[in-house]
Amino acid sequence: MIPLKDPIFRNETRAREYFEKLRWRDGRQCPHCGEGDKTVALHGQSHREGLYYCNNCKGQFTATVGTPLEGSKVPLHKWLLAHRLLNDDAENISVSKMHRIVGVSYKTAWLMAQRLQAAAILGFFTEFL
Repeated sequence: MIPLKDPIFRNETRAREYFEKLRWRDGRQCPHCGEGDKTVALHGQSHREGLYYCNNCKGQFTATVGTPLEGSKVPLHKWLLAHRLLNDDAENISVSKMHRIVGVSYKTAWLMAQRLQAAAILGFFTEFL
């Protein structure tokens, strides 16, 4: 049974913090140049939460850069829920049921499932999800 009340499936900030911990277990690294020591979190009204800056390559990045989730307009907490639903061994879930649980359109759920399955085939999520 999937714990749908878990904050990482309901709260975007909690989902982002969880994803960052999984992605950067050994410390934050710039996905563009690989630098870890010269990255800083950007704060303020003009910057969204989870945005970082690399003083080495002068690039901005988030935890989703370089992942199959990069560029998606679907909130991260919905991606984590969809991943959990599709990979739960106890339940074989259809895209139709997933779209109702996650709260996205059927087409979006289908595209999310395709992207997550492609990522699984490439072995992307095995390293941290």
